[in-house]
Amino acid sequence: DGDRTEKVLVELDAMQFNYENWKADKKEVENTMDRKAAQRLLTAMERKQHLYQGTCKHPGIINLYRQQAYTYPSFEEEKSEALVLYSQGYVVPLKRVLEEIDQKQRMFEGGTSDNV
Repeated sequence: DGDRTEKVLVELDAMQFNYENWKADKKEVENTMDRKAAQRLLTAMERKQHLYQGTCKHPGIINLYRQQAYTYPSFEEEKSEALVLYSQGYVVPLKRVLEEIDQKQRMFEGGTSDNV
């Protein structure tokens, strides 16, 4: 395993993961030479684990899981896109997608898209 005193590796070793494909993500963190890139990958792993466990605290993501909140066609595909953006830490695109999801639901219910 080699030297594991690098901060990101110490953090990685202290965490428990069980979401799908976590082992591949772990290897990617371990093989990344750039510290900032490794930290971003580790943060993505944490987000994926929170999604898997249902412990995500992001209000927009929580809203996506509310029963009967969204009923328009193509919601599931857009929900998947939002979850990927969240897990990868893409804040601005995530905000845009969440706003579009809300807008499409309002339009589907017969509302207007003007009050975004």
